[in-house]
Amino acid sequence: MANLECDSMEGAPSASRGYLRYFGYLITCTAGFVVAPPACCEEAPHTTAAVDVDFGRISGPLDHMAGGFLHPISPTKPTDQILAQMKIKAIRAAPFYISNGQVCFTGNPSYFQPRNKAVTCSTARQSGSWDRFTALKPAPVMISNIAFFPNKVPGRKTYWPGDDGNVTWGNIVDQVVRTSQAWGYHGAYSAWNEPDYHFPAHGGWANYKRAYATAFKRIRAICKDCQVVGPEISTYKFDLLKDYLLFARRNRVFPDVLDWHELTNTPSEIKAHVAEIKAWMARQGMPHIPVYITEYGTRPSFGHPGDAASFISYLESSGADLAIRANWIPPGQNMSGNLPGAVSSDGTRLTAVGQVYRNYSEMSGSKVAATTSAPKDAHLMTALASRDDSRKMAWVLIGRRESPDAMTDFAVSLTGIPDTLVGNGFVHAEVVVVADPAASISPPGRFGPADPELRTNTEITVKGGHASLKVSVGPWESAFLRLTRPSSMGVSGSQPLSPF
Repeated sequence: MANLECDSMEGAPSASRGYLRYFGYLITCTAGFVVAPPACCEEAPHTTAAVDVDFGRISGPLDHMAGGFLHPISPTKPTDQILAQMKIKAIRAAPFYISNGQVCFTGNPSYFQPRNKAVTCSTARQSGSWDRFTALKPAPVMISNIAFFPNKVPGRKTYWPGDDGNVTWGNIVDQVVRTSQAWGYHGAYSAWNEPDYHFPAHGGWANYKRAYATAFKRIRAICKDCQVVGPEISTYKFDLLKDYLLFARRNRVFPDVLDWHELTNTPSEIKAHVAEIKAWMARQGMPHIPVYITEYGTRPSFGHPGDAASFISYLESSGADLAIRANWIPPGQNMSGNLPGAVSSDGTRLTAVGQVYRNYSEMSGSKVAATTSAPKDAHLMTALASRDDSRKMAWVLIGRRESPDAMTDFAVSLTGIPDTLVGNGFVHAEVVVVADPAASISPPGRFGPADPELRTNTEITVKGGHASLKVSVGPWESAFLRLTRPSSMGVSGSQPLSPF
């Protein structure tokens, strides 16, 4: 079979997709061309799975609880256009770091990050990213992590909390809280990041608890209404959380929010973790407080759209109140301003992961029942669905994590379709697929700009509130189904957010 230019075939996806289907065969795109398999056209492997959505079974409001980001914004990146399209539910950043004997910004991600890094503490507030954070609507939950680099404490290059009875540590907390409050920050504070990882070589877990208690009391003395979050450990550790909570209750330093990180390859387990610690707290007669997952994701699959969609789905059903996407620095980028892998290095375009979060941001209204099933590896296939009768729209976000290298045909069954979506016995369906860029033929690979592919744009028959369609999703991809009411012209009568 002769080489064909990828973009020359009608309906063919971009060459950056890495492969496409042509007359039922799997075709590989290389250097802008479509190359037939060396053997005479073996049929591309397929697996089957099912997505069942019941719009009549409402489970609660969809409030984008998984739309939190770690160090997401710099003074110039991402663009305001991108921020306007993303529902940023929460932000976690540092307020300041230690430098030359002062608590101030030193080039690390901060709420008060200056445009010019050669800046003094007194001018950082006026020239920093704070105005961009506070301009976000609706206002996101803000969490500040109070930490410092031990070698930046004047005269104490090896200082660690507890070395001097927490005198220096207490003074650091005082300076951070007083300065950030004076500059307009009124969010929550966390006493340390991943203390179970950092403190074993510095006095152990007991030393962290003393440092936490010192920070709690100093924060409360300055700001009685500020929330304290803890313990922000690196992963779910049931025994460690129990010990922390018992210590906090015994010493009257009980947190306002319980948190930990889920940097895991098995997001399907998060729901059980949340249920376990909540049930134990109830048995202990402890106050009911929110649970935050203050970092989620897994580094090996950080840039895969299917992984992002799966984490979102699992978190939305986990019972946690808020979740924040972790941030590993993509190639050629700084940690702040990259909206954790969701925008290109220049801050102007969405990556494949960014397209998933844009789709998630479009969803609104009420969550409805959505389940997936497959002959094997069903936990790697996820779906999140919602309906919004006021907008006359409904959505299904499908994610596919690691699984055999084959296309999966999802048989999507829709029941209980709201009457607001049905016109003359039809519902308008659009299916957009965000391909996995890991096999991209051109740099910068998975963190470069990515455009979704419109696979379906048609009307489907509704009988008795039921309709069905097929959606093909490749490894690590995400699909987004948008349902709207047809107009008399045969085109959707509702307008979604404009894609990039």
